[in-house]
Amino acid sequence: MNSPFGDTHARPPRRLIGALKAGAVCVASTAMSEYVAIPNKGDVRVRIKASVGGTISLHYMGPDVDVTAGTGTEYSTGNPADVTVTADTEAMVDTGKDTDAHPMGEGYVKITYTPSGSGTITFCDVSIFG
Repeated sequence: MNSPFGDTHARPPRRLIGALKAGAVCVASTAMSEYVAIPNKGDVRVRIKASVGGTISLHYMGPDVDVTAGTGTEYSTGNPADVTVTADTEAMVDTGKDTDAHPMGEGYVKITYTPSGSGTITFCDVSIFG
């Protein structure tokens, strides 16, 4: 399989099935997070749609991450900019070669959606390549 960046080490896109699964209930201003393994991959794309607007953020995690407990060092530098999500409109966050947030060498990314009101997640899909 070839990625959009001409690379042959892509993983199939997947729909998240944890806190950001389709149908997950959003509570105003309550962050919802899910961890995704991105072992030494070069590019990550996250697409999200929800019935309520909010903000999506991606933060790389340190090697002490415990995805079960939801703990670990959350890096504050080198992350992509947060993206505003409009209700019922797909939003996308890209990292990688053509951005300032290249995840090469990172092991996990924490994907967080903070809704501005009440509603539900329509979908949150992740593609990893590189």
